[in-house]
Amino acid sequence: MNDNVADTPLRRPKSRSLRHRKALWIAAAVVVWLVMWQVVAMAVGQEIVLASPWQVLVVLMHLVGTAEFWAVAWTTAWHIIIGFVAALILGTVLAWSASVNRGVEAFLAPPLRVMRSVPVVSFIILLLIWGGSSWLAAEVACLMVLPVAYDNVAQGLSHVPTELRDSEYAAGGSKVSDSYSSSCR
Repeated sequence: MNDNVADTPLRRPKSRSLRHRKALWIAAAVVVWLVMWQVVAMAVGQEIVLASPWQVLVVLMHLVGTAEFWAVAWTTAWHIIIGFVAALILGTVLAWSASVNRGVEAFLAPPLRVMRSVPVVSFIILLLIWGGSSWLAAEVACLMVLPVAYDNVAQGLSHVPTELRDSEYAAGGSKVSDSYSSSCR
């Protein structure tokens, strides 16, 4: 057995020049996109339609200094987190229900397929018409995360070995609740 560290095939860290080259490419891409944005903004000629990057930066710097900006930013972030967590909980419960009852799975398939296929902006417009904008971020986050959470939990539950479910049921566990909850730990 060779204890020489130099002989072991270790993955070498990226060289400094390679990292600098990658950073330069990223910076160049950002500059190109900003220049294109500026050119299109100048071509449009109406800042209400498309503001230039400089105008956006000036206004953003002004807004960052206000308490109202941070209040709105934190409220929006909180609403997104609430929508995300609600989608995870709802997706888990629905996927578990669908794994226990195939009728539930068939019932949920059409709305989940619609949620995956319809553009987000369509949901935003409908939600604005139906309920206003106060909880829009939470609602949109929930609608976008729900199908993903459902699919992943359903797939995980479908891969629980039958032996595990049957052995736990035989050991006195509830076939409906205990077998799935213990296999997810």
